[in-house]
Amino acid sequence: MDKVKYKTISIYKAMENIKEDRIILPSIQRKFIWDHVRVEDLFDSLMRGYPIGTFLFWEIEGRKHMRAYVFYKFIHNIEKGSNWNEKIQKFPHSSIQSVLDGQQRLTALYSAFHGIFKYKTPYKKWSSKDAFPDRFLCINILYIKNEDGDDRHFQFQYKTEQEIEIINEKNLWFKVNLMAEINQPDDCWDYSVEYVEQILNQHNDEKILNIIEGNKKLIYSTINKLYNRTMNAEITYASIKSPDLDEVLDIFVRVNSGGIILSKTDLLFSTITAKWEKARDEIDDIIQACESRGYVFNTDFIMRSCLVLTESPILFKVKGFSKKNVLNIMEEWRAIKKAIKDTTELLIEWNIHNEILRSKNALIPILYFLYKKSGKVTVNDKKELKKYIIHAQLKNIFGTHGDAVLSDIRLALRRKMPDGTYGLQNNNFLLKDLMKQKKFGHNGNYSLALTQDDLDEWCEEKKGSSTFMVLSLLYPYSKFIGEDMHQDHIHPNSGFDTEKLSCLKLTENQIWDMQWKKDRLPNLQFLKGSENIRKQDTPFNIWLKREYKTREDRNEYLSKNYIPDTSLEFSDFFTFYNTREQLLKDTLRKALEFSD
Repeated sequence: MDKVKYKTISIYKAMENIKEDRIILPSIQRKFIWDHVRVEDLFDSLMRGYPIGTFLFWEIEGRKHMRAYVFYKFIHNIEKGSNWNEKIQKFPHSSIQSVLDGQQRLTALYSAFHGIFKYKTPYKKWSSKDAFPDRFLCINILYIKNEDGDDRHFQFQYKTEQEIEIINEKNLWFKVNLMAEINQPDDCWDYSVEYVEQILNQHNDEKILNIIEGNKKLIYSTINKLYNRTMNAEITYASIKSPDLDEVLDIFVRVNSGGIILSKTDLLFSTITAKWEKARDEIDDIIQACESRGYVFNTDFIMRSCLVLTESPILFKVKGFSKKNVLNIMEEWRAIKKAIKDTTELLIEWNIHNEILRSKNALIPILYFLYKKSGKVTVNDKKELKKYIIHAQLKNIFGTHGDAVLSDIRLALRRKMPDGTYGLQNNNFLLKDLMKQKKFGHNGNYSLALTQDDLDEWCEEKKGSSTFMVLSLLYPYSKFIGEDMHQDHIHPNSGFDTEKLSCLKLTENQIWDMQWKKDRLPNLQFLKGSENIRKQDTPFNIWLKREYKTREDRNEYLSKNYIPDTSLEFSDFFTFYNTREQLLKDTLRKALEFSD
């Protein structure tokens, strides 16, 4: 591949190339998402002579290479919710430039010079016909900057035709798209003169005529400056020339222009949509469905899941998404989608929230089991799957070599069938089946096995995702179905104020030690949200007697929450803490598989 070359092009020439489909968009690009204010700010920057960042173009020569991917035209008319780019069916040129970075800026420029921007007028009803009028980007030639006001030096705003016609001492709106009518820089002055003459001929109002006559020089200079700072200005772009997308990706992921950055996954998506046109819509649908249930999965997760579930090599490169593999994903998509949805429902059932999942890739083996499982998922399957996800999160086995770990786990779960396909090694999920393979990933750096060191570390973890996972192991998964689960300080946070602790005649080191321990696992329990709200800052021993009136009810509560039979007075916190720490360790040892 040729090295990256930096070149310049005038904005006028770039706009012409976009119009002629010489500069186009790869299918991985997102929709245009800027609002009108960002477009106005972009033009203010141009008029002030500021650079607007480097662009990244991928040059492709030969229709054979171009047809290997899906490309789209730029949009020029922008309307929220309707900014869908038109797919290019035939390539009119033998070479193209595909925009990898800079789509938002180029679309903003193109729409300003060749299109309109529709957005809702404040206070208008959404159903009203005039709620979304056609608006054109304009510059107010008579604008005088207030030093204490707007940060902009120039007043660019989107205006309707009716608003543009209004001329007074403070407003003379000139359409930016008129710049597209000027072919050469030398023509700009003549154009500005003709523009003034045209306005004078259109109006009979003496007040308007006086405003135009009195500001002729300002009008001429502003139009000329607008042309030279926009259409005649040059932008810099980095040019990558290669038919090999993997090579392009290696460069792209190192590029950061300060814009809306795409990931390597987004670029790989181009190879899928080239072979499966509905891929974008289908993946967007499942992502949105999961979001509606409270779980955020990105394209990276969905694509990696597809590779694992369809027994494809887990290679996050173009060759991983060969035509054969993509066709297989298409055929199995309904089952894949069901496995993803069923997994989110399990997470809800276990009350494992999106925010506490350290690695979403740890969910893929669950997807794999559900996808391959013959018959209904059993209660024991759910129990063991929950143990697996907690082990995986606490051991953080999906680190820098997540693909290698996924490959090893898939290998441990599956067996080859007589017909050459793969089924489950065991139709009932058992964590111990994975524990047999003691090391995962490159060089065997990762393991699901637990040790005494893990227990000690859990008890020293500060309140957060790790303590949530450990508590999840201790409580029956069915207890909180449909409930909002809170990590509650058994002895309330408010009691550990330095001034309050000083009253207990503690040393400085003891005060520090108590304040450190208050957020650790031995002082945490699960409470239903409603219970936690009632508890708030109430001292634990007082709250316990208030909520559970009889000794029998209190003892049941203490037993279910692993609270030891010791003094619950705040002054005896150290004794409580140490006793509960040992109780939790003993309980966890019984609940989990430990290697020592």
